[in-house]
Amino acid sequence: MPLEIKFLNNKHAQNLEEYIGRYKAKFHERLTAYNAVGYMDWDAGSWHFGEKGIAWLKEAKNHGFKWDEVSSRIKGLSKMEISIFFQDFMRAYHMHQVTTSSALPSGATLDKQLQIMKRWYWEMVTTTGQTHPMYLTADIIHAAMDRHKENSTSASNVSDYCDVAVSIINRLRQYDLFIVNIEVENKHPCRNTSVGTKAKKKATELTPDNTNDNKLISIRAFMAVIELMTLAENDYQRIFYNMLLLAIICGFRFQELLTMNMDSLVKREITNKEKRQHAIDNNWPTYKLGIEYLGAKKAGWRIHWLAPTSYPVVEMIYKQVEELTVDMRETVKGFRDSNFTNFLPSKIYELSDEQIECRELDGIMFTGTGGARNVLHKSICNTMLKFAGHKPTVIPVHSQLKHYYFTKEQLNNYVYNRYAQSKNFTKGHQCVLSVKNNGDWEHFNYEDLMFIMPEGAFGVVHDFVSRQNIVPLDEHSVEAWLGGAVNRKSIFEHFNLFEDDGSRISITKHIPRHNINTFLAIAGVTDHIQAILMGRIDITQNKHYQHQAESQSYQTASLAVTMLEKTYNENKKPLTKYDQLSLFDIERGTAPQPESTTLVAQESLKSEVSRRMSCPT
Repeated sequence: MPLEIKFLNNKHAQNLEEYIGRYKAKFHERLTAYNAVGYMDWDAGSWHFGEKGIAWLKEAKNHGFKWDEVSSRIKGLSKMEISIFFQDFMRAYHMHQVTTSSALPSGATLDKQLQIMKRWYWEMVTTTGQTHPMYLTADIIHAAMDRHKENSTSASNVSDYCDVAVSIINRLRQYDLFIVNIEVENKHPCRNTSVGTKAKKKATELTPDNTNDNKLISIRAFMAVIELMTLAENDYQRIFYNMLLLAIICGFRFQELLTMNMDSLVKREITNKEKRQHAIDNNWPTYKLGIEYLGAKKAGWRIHWLAPTSYPVVEMIYKQVEELTVDMRETVKGFRDSNFTNFLPSKIYELSDEQIECRELDGIMFTGTGGARNVLHKSICNTMLKFAGHKPTVIPVHSQLKHYYFTKEQLNNYVYNRYAQSKNFTKGHQCVLSVKNNGDWEHFNYEDLMFIMPEGAFGVVHDFVSRQNIVPLDEHSVEAWLGGAVNRKSIFEHFNLFEDDGSRISITKHIPRHNINTFLAIAGVTDHIQAILMGRIDITQNKHYQHQAESQSYQTASLAVTMLEKTYNENKKPLTKYDQLSLFDIERGTAPQPESTTLVAQESLKSEVSRRMSCPT
């Protein structure tokens, strides 16, 4: 007997059908409101979420909601297909959340609920063999909580998921969807209600020999970051290093760097006579310098005011990034001026010939090593076929040489299609980065963002770069560059840079934020001021970033930033692609080779750190 007939006379099954129908209708209403009808399918096995997402699912991070299977990547579970009924149930609850929240919920919030409901499904099928949501019970949901607990190392994370599971059931109970009444509770609560008590006691009991240094940038890793600047092989690496340096100095989150505008530097003259004279007496700038940015985690728009000693370094970063990205910005502006109809560089569309030979595109539309075979025109042919479905017109010149031609229209289609396959490239969203700020949208044109690069430039080795496809920074690529992805080669490994003990340098994208918070703790800055400086709305978050300031290596790492500022001020020498330098160079002559750079940097830092560490406090 078909399942549809089997459930037809069941009250709970009918209630589920009505519940699903109500929110399926809401789904179509929302698509109409966003002018996105036809771009999303309710029955699709997955929905894009992120830059390729449609309507309420457009955000900065690329993910997806997969409805049709439980992934083996979910800890404690094995891969399992999900029944159509349960898929619709999850989709309906997704829309329930979207349409009844006071503001648009974040993708992370929606995804967490989906993962919880998948755990329910896996537990229900495994223990009862049932696949319809009406067979869910409290025992099944509690068993899912237990399995999550058994396969997780984070008690607070499990507790959070359990709280969400309870809230889902409480919300659904009014619709009478389940055969039995379901009442559940968090079986694994983990509360952390105060900054004091256990966490603070544990911190005060730590000694320099018993501290958690692994969440900070080591002195060697910091030195490696500076050394990378002298080793930069191309402009893309220089953009990345400037971003990393800004993150270390200011402690910005990745999303805050991602959405930072090129014009975000705020400069205000000191008008108060006494304060201005005080600045002059101390040889400080007579202006205040800050960075306006959109704070993550509901912090909103704010200004990060800088210490006077860091002004030259930060101003240098902005100057260099603007110079390095000026052509990319002009490229995107050209797209926008043409209403996204012309994606060709002027050197191509101004040619009189309609057919363009592949080798003419090198350095104009494409660049790179050409991969293992070192043949760039082959890579061009492959990418044209992959993203636009175009094959070249092949004209033999002689037995060992062939020319490969594409038309201007085909090249134009390629750029468009490459954008469309990785981004939401519908009208109004073309070359626009969208993020949620307290449930409301914030939109950023690519050409206004501070850190942008062409597709393909995120790789450590640039085998192939599509110069016309300019995009914002990619989170996963940044993580890989820093050594946070164990299965991918980092930029440190590329240049043979390692920790003092020979181990792999690994800096997660969030470590700079831990670093700067520890520097604030070392300086004795109060929790309230730290929360303000670091863009937090919750003071209790501070303890997650303060790693007891008694460790000598913490003090040494913090002094590295001071040393960076000090040596830059002494040298007054810009870091550009024409004149790469170690920030620790003494002479203004030709920049030294990398080998000597490392020695100069290390010795200079060691002497400065030794002097400061020996000074009485």
